Amino acid sequence: TTFFKKKLTDFCMHRVLQILPTIIRSSHKAWTSYVSQTEGLLFQINGSLAIITLDRPKVLNSLSLESIRSFTKLLIACDDDPNIRVILVKGNGGKAFCSGGDIVGITNSARKGGDIHLRFFQEEYCLNHLTSALRTPYISLYNGIAMGGGIGISIHGKYRIATEDSIFAMPETAIGFHPDVGGSFFLPRLSGSLGMFLALTGYRLVGPDILHAGIATHYMKMGNISNLELKLSHVQSSDEVDNVLNTLKVGNLTDSCFFKSQTQLINYAFCAETVEEIFERLLYVKDDWSRKIFERMFLMSPTSLKVTHKSLNLGAKLTLKQCLEMESNISYNFLQTNDFFEGVRAMLLDKDKKPNWRPSTLDLISNEIVESYFRNSGHFLTFHT
Repeated sequence: TTFFKKKLTDFCMHRVLQILPTIIRSSHKAWTSYVSQTEGLLFQINGSLAIITLDRPKVLNSLSLESIRSFTKLLIACDDDPNIRVILVKGNGGKAFCSGGDIVGITNSARKGGDIHLRFFQEEYCLNHLTSALRTPYISLYNGIAMGGGIGISIHGKYRIATEDSIFAMPETAIGFHPDVGGSFFLPRLSGSLGMFLALTGYRLVGPDILHAGIATHYMKMGNISNLELKLSHVQSSDEVDNVLNTLKVGNLTDSCFFKSQTQLINYAFCAETVEEIFERLLYVKDDWSRKIFERMFLMSPTSLKVTHKSLNLGAKLTLKQCLEMESNISYNFLQTNDFFEGVRAMLLDKDKKPNWRPSTLDLISNEIVESYFRNSGHFLTFHT
């Protein structure tokens, strides 16, 4: 019975995605209350508003290869329809927008000699770029946890809305990986050395801090979201989208304690030319917060720290496409070594939080080792635009 249910679900999902572009281009009247479900996604049309809801709440709306493919097809179809004036993406379940990619599935595929992990990264990075190239205004609502791959499907779009429930992080160095999904592009473009700080530490930003950091473009209360969707369903132009967002956003937010008290230290420590010097500067400051950040970084994969530091410095001078191509090589090369698998084991599977990093210290990681992660993997990205 389970087998036949799965086959039926797969068939229905395939048919919805297959006929979707044709349906969208047909009479717009049929879409005023249209709702559909595909793999890990809910899709709805309300007037001129298309809503894509990430719908894997049991795994905090993490992205699978199937949901990435469905997401891509939906975006392309919506962007081709002149009757759809705005696209809104949000998460289901009340806890998360999107917690990232299906990391456990990726590492399992790599261990077993499959190719799902290769296709996952290739198609995810192409989806990341697609969100930057849409003609239709694209809004991401951070209604909960937004991390890793969840940032990749949102940060490159025009609008990102933070709420009191929003939590942002790029926690990849804690699992022996690197901030991908365009992290090497958007992080070094944040103010001062904030991006390097967020990339190396995996530090979590909450609520208004996400706006102050430049991750979000607007801040709203969750109680206003239903009103937001209603107003967006009637917009007829990009200017109207701006007006709706600016009308409903919370104004005159005071800077949080984090940004008031730590910006100077972050800019001082994380502008250093090497990871080793960042550690030295954190020790030199000698206050409680810098000590906590030092201890936090000390737990991260030393290889991840050095590779991430280099990727952000390079990414500051590259286009988004170039950054994603560079990250594709880095991701492939991480899958050929120890730390990514060990980090996933320690943090996500066994959860003992005691990863055995190899190499175990920064001084054992030569420039040649770091450079090896940037070598061409032979796996190329085919962007949609």
